[in-house]
Formats: sequence, C-alpha cells, structure tokens
Amino acid sequence: MFTIEDFKSGLNKFLKIGEALDEKGVITIKNRDLKIQIDSKEIIEIIEELNAKGSYFKDNELYNDDSLEERVDTANTPYVFFRHERFDKYKVNTDLYNIEISCASKQYLIATICSIDINSIEYKRACFYPHIAESDNYDFWHWTEQMIGVTCKIQFKGENKWQLKEMRHYLTSYLFNIAFNYNECILPINNIVRKRSKIWKDSGGQLAPLRLYNLQVVDYYNQGLAADTPFSQYLAFYHVLEFYFQSVIEEDTFKYVKDELTKPSFSLSSKREITAFIKGIRKKIDNQKENSSQGEKFALELCLKKYLLLSDLTKRLNNVDSNCLDYYKNNKVSFAQNSVEIDFKLNDETIYQNLSKRIYDVRNAIVHSKDCDKLRYQPFDNDDELRREIPLIKSIAEVIIINTAGIAKS
Repeated sequence: MFTIEDFKSGLNKFLKIGEALDEKGVITIKNRDLKIQIDSKEIIEIIEELNAKGSYFKDNELYNDDSLEERVDTANTPYVFFRHERFDKYKVNTDLYNIEISCASKQYLIATICSIDINSIEYKRACFYPHIAESDNYDFWHWTEQMIGVTCKIQFKGENKWQLKEMRHYLTSYLFNIAFNYNECILPINNIVRKRSKIWKDSGGQLAPLRLYNLQVVDYYNQGLAADTPFSQYLAFYHVLEFYFQSVIEEDTFKYVKDELTKPSFSLSSKREITAFIKGIRKKIDNQKENSSQGEKFALELCLKKYLLLSDLTKRLNNVDSNCLDYYKNNKVSFAQNSVEIDFKLNDETIYQNLSKRIYDVRNAIVHSKDCDKLRYQPFDNDDELRREIPLIKSIAEVIIINTAGIAKS
C-alpha cells in the first residue's frame, strides 16, 4: 500500500528537509534556493490508482498483475537519460503486449519516492541537486524525471494475470533483441558497468521477444557487451558456450549407452563386447571430468554441433564485417598454441573441429599465465589481435542463445 504520508516522507529523506508543507491541496518543498510545488490531489489520485491495481515496488521494479516497469540505462554510452527520444525506435506493439523504453511513468515516479532508500538514491541526489537548485521554482515532474531517468515497461493486454518472473523473462528477452540487433547493451540500473561504445552494424531485426531466452546465459552475454577489455569480453562470451558443456556431454553419454545396448550384435554373454562397452563408458566419464582438457574441448565441439548452424554464423559474421571470414581463413592467432585457420568453405565436420580448436586454444592462452615455453596472451601487447577474435566468439554466443530459447506465448 502506498500513502500520501509515504510520499511526503520520501521527499523529506531525499532532500533532507524537516517537512514537506501541505497547505490547501498544495505540497511545497523548500530547501536552500529550491522551491517545488506539487498538486497533492494529483498525487493522491496516482496513489489510489497504484493501490487499486495491487501494485508493488521493490528493487527498482514497479509491478502488478499485467505490467512491469524498471529503471534501465545503457552500458555502451553513459548518461543518456535525458535523450530518451532516441529509444523511440525500440517501441514494440503486439497483440499480447506493448513494450517501450522512455521517461519513467508518473506512477513509477511516485512509487519510487514513496519507497526511497536514502542510501541507494544518494548518488542521484549528488548528481542532480546542484542543477535543479538553479531555479527558484521547478516543475515537480521534470525534477523527478531527471532524478529517476529512463525505464523499460511492458504492459500486457487482455484479462490474464502474469507472474513477475514471466514478465521479467519477456523484458530480458526484449533487451537481448536490442543488443543483438543494435549492439546496444541496456540493463537494469543496478547492473550497469560503464564502457566505451563499439562499432557494430545494426541488424534491423525484430525487437518483439518471440523467443524467451535463458536468463543465465543472457547475463553472461550482457557482461561481455559491458566489458572494457577484450580479455573480459572473450571470457564472458565463452561462458555462454560453457554453460551447456555438461548437458551435451551427458546427452552424448546417454546416447552412447542406448545405442550400444540396443545393437543386435551386442551380447551380455560376450566378454569382448562387454569389455569394449566398458572402455567406451570410461572414455565418456573421463570426458566429463572438470580438469580434463580433452573433455572440455570435446564438450565445446559437441555444443557447437548441437546448437550452432554454420549458415547462421557466417551470416552474422558478414553482418559484422565483410572481411571477417577471410581474416579467420588466412590468419592464425599468434599467441595461442597450435592455433588453426578456419575456412568456412570446407566440409561441416572440419569447420566444427577447427572452430572448437581455435576457440579453446584462445581461451587457454588468455586464462593460463604460467611461465613456460607455451605461447600465451600478453595484456596490451596482444589486445588488438584478441579483439579480432571477439566477433567470432560473440556471434557464436548469440546464435546459441537464440537456438536454445523457448517460444514465447502469442
């Protein structure tokens, strides 16, 4: 439940004033040179609307049975709050829902003030208070829009009730589609890590989440987009692939057992058949050991074969840079031991083998830093070359995220 007392208390906490004066239907805030007047009737109407819808506000999320709104910002380009018009191209309107990124709604602004935690808001106060104090009279809604910034909101249509977890899933999938199509990493405000923006061609694809992506791997993907160094980027995108290693290894083992035991030539009375079967099982078990380099390389190749369509990968790479395919065909990675070229015109089996070998060798070169004769990644010296590997691992991560997604309700 939200109340007008919560609202006035929130104002007091934020501005550190003794009391927000409420006289004749007008709430007046005075602090130093700042003066803001608010129509208390309008505030009460909004509070009543929030309560009537059974709205809750927690951790920067305002939600009820059919809508979710949360604060977001872009990790690619800092401080874009006041140019919210640039997000207009991301609006989505379907028969099931509307989604948009825009200035926070009045409902969100009021809910935030009613629920203010002075510790979490102090940074915004420090940023904006000197600016808003330049005027003797300041518009309340303009002030709060600057204080809160931009939100992402999904509003479902119809009479169905939605769980918060479901609504979050749609929003996360929508934000991934923006990242995939425009290389713009937009995240909930608590997850922002600033970085320099990167050049990446727009794909022009759809933003409406027709697929719901795995939330854990999308987090890894966003971490890669938001990272400052190619070292951090590569590992974050690699984690998307690594997430599926255990499941593909287990699936391969189950298939082996089923295929061997159901062969018409297999006999429980044949010592030779049983011995061969046991050796096969031991090999599969060895591949599942976390410290097995052969096992991880094998799991990587299985993962690529299961979830990566090579035509999707080459299309994505060409969208990044028309010279990408030629680069991987004609260049090894100088700091990676036994690195190989990748010729995408060879047969599929060879391509999958070379992809897994190149990716795995680069991963090892940047993770391991032991003083030995083996080649290894040198920070700064090899950064430019490692950046040339990012389009490959990023594009593979994107295709896998898409191909492991579930279909959204329509």
